[in-house]
Amino acid sequence: LAARLWPRLERARAEAELRKSEERFRHFFELGLIGMAITSPTKGILEVNDQICTILGYGRGELLQKTWAELTHPEDLAADAAQFSHAMAGEIDAYTLEKRWIRKDGAVIYSTISVSCLRRADGSIDYFVALLEDITARKAAEAERGRLLEAERAARQEAEAANRAKDRFL
Repeated sequence: LAARLWPRLERARAEAELRKSEERFRHFFELGLIGMAITSPTKGILEVNDQICTILGYGRGELLQKTWAELTHPEDLAADAAQFSHAMAGEIDAYTLEKRWIRKDGAVIYSTISVSCLRRADGSIDYFVALLEDITARKAAEAERGRLLEAERAARQEAEAANRAKDRFL
């Protein structure tokens, strides 16, 4: 009797552990700390969390009808597609890059995106997990800092030129 019950108990325990693991993943996925998406090897979007919907300005249903290539800024598509191709070819399993997205309202969003593929036993890709961090505010601050540094450099040059002119005059 124990020999027949033991495999059933082990299977029930394994199923309970799997459910617990899936609940943990679902909780992490929906926390909203970062935009998350699960995408297919054909670039389709299979699942998204609320944070990525907020970042990109689309509803969940709308995003599930898109591919990540459709949402990527045209100037950044080649770099992302190249990394994706390396993963598809089995040369890499993950990559991180900065890229821009086009929101539903047409605004450009800057992001850091980390992508990792999950492979089947035969080595083919089952799906990709993408983590997207909106860095638009940081990029704007960097651009403003650059503008201010340039203005300071120009003001310093003008002040130095005025000092030289004053020295020549005196």
